[in-house]
Amino acid sequence: MRILCVTFLILMVSRGTGQDKALLAQSNYTPTSSVYLNPSSMSDAKTWLDINLVGVGAMAHNNYLYIPNSHLSSLLTSQTVTVRDRFNSRNNQAAITSFVQGPGFALQIGDHAFGINTSIRSYTNANRIPSELSKLIYEDLNYTTLQNQNYTVKNGTVDHMTWGEVGFSYSKIIYKNGVDFISLGGTVKRLYGYGSGGLKINDMSYTVTNDSTFNVSNFDGAIYYSKPTIDFPGKIQNKGWGMDIGFTYKRMLSPVTGYTPHSKSSNCEQKDYLFKFGASLLDFGAIKFDHQTIYRTYNSGQGELPLEAEADFESVAANTDALVTETGNSNDKTKYLQHLPTSLSVQFDYNLGRGFYANASIIQSALPSRLTGVIRPNTLSVGIRYASKWLEFGIPVTLYDYRYPTVGLMVRLYNVTVGTDHLIPFIAKSDIYRGDIYASVKIPFYKSPQCRDKRGGGNRGSKNKKNSDYKGGLIDCPSF
Repeated sequence: MRILCVTFLILMVSRGTGQDKALLAQSNYTPTSSVYLNPSSMSDAKTWLDINLVGVGAMAHNNYLYIPNSHLSSLLTSQTVTVRDRFNSRNNQAAITSFVQGPGFALQIGDHAFGINTSIRSYTNANRIPSELSKLIYEDLNYTTLQNQNYTVKNGTVDHMTWGEVGFSYSKIIYKNGVDFISLGGTVKRLYGYGSGGLKINDMSYTVTNDSTFNVSNFDGAIYYSKPTIDFPGKIQNKGWGMDIGFTYKRMLSPVTGYTPHSKSSNCEQKDYLFKFGASLLDFGAIKFDHQTIYRTYNSGQGELPLEAEADFESVAANTDALVTETGNSNDKTKYLQHLPTSLSVQFDYNLGRGFYANASIIQSALPSRLTGVIRPNTLSVGIRYASKWLEFGIPVTLYDYRYPTVGLMVRLYNVTVGTDHLIPFIAKSDIYRGDIYASVKIPFYKSPQCRDKRGGGNRGSKNKKNSDYKGGLIDCPSF
């Protein structure tokens, strides 16, 4: 079953792009980035108008294959790359996520904030793959120790989807009294599916008898795919809807009753917070694939899987018909829903003073296993950053899948940002199981037109500027 071999090998070692950007997503100066983690973050951002020109990134992770004793910079010039496997009793997983963020903006008008964002995203996941199957695939079935033995796979999945989205975001300050500040926001997204494919193994029993025979005694599961198609001029057949929603609570350093961000009525001052807490539901929605698609389910299939198939889901679906004998059956559908990587997120940010902040965030996948869809990797991240208009930098420490620690670095110089959540492979040799990088270019406008003087600089009401950007010592905790 060469499709299986190729799919998993690609998953384990491919380069991809990621979107979480642990520190940048909590920045107060880049609302066109933070809106992806929590739409309500647009309210009271330090940037009045943030225009995104382009953003890209890269992330790939697995816990089976690795590149030994290397660093990523050397791989760019190396003619050959050595890949080794880590064979143990643990189930294997892999993930590649990718995105290109296109033109967009976030704008504040009084207590309201508006935004438009565009992006192309791609997710590929493999989950709950037994180590024996991973080893057989890695060795191209030619591993005698595991041959002529019975093995099972329970609830194993491989899922892929590439799609574009156009999002319309809105956020509003719904409460501001004393030092309490609450905003609520959401994003509605029109989705355009370019292609998808997947393999679901509810229950499979198999034996490998030699390096060319994969004998299946039982197969309950499904194979689905949709050919990547765009009917020109620019007509995309597979479409859907999605949404994000979130809220943010801030404990402010000074009273905010009557406060309006970026307004002359508030003397154009930017009030800061002691801490903020946010929660959000992300990527709730699905795409209906109904153009050159198939969703084929199998029940009690048996047979020998041939290994001559080309590496695409269409050919493997045709070859898997060999599993259907008089004891089994299949059922075809010509359309299916593939869900977005639905997840829940909680964020916390604490103002340490002098421009320094400490933050933490959790992203937990929330897609029910019974649904067809791609999965967002679970992450727990803590970090510290320094932030000002011209310079922002920070160091995040991230637990990928709550088990695999990484240390990163993010730097923003005015409107250009470069970062990674996994810095070590860039600066030192190590066994590489994971890698990521991201970058963006924006055009920020920090002051609204009513807060610019005739020469385009300075705040009106500058006598209150000392309150707009806290520069004192460490902040004492208030009495609650």
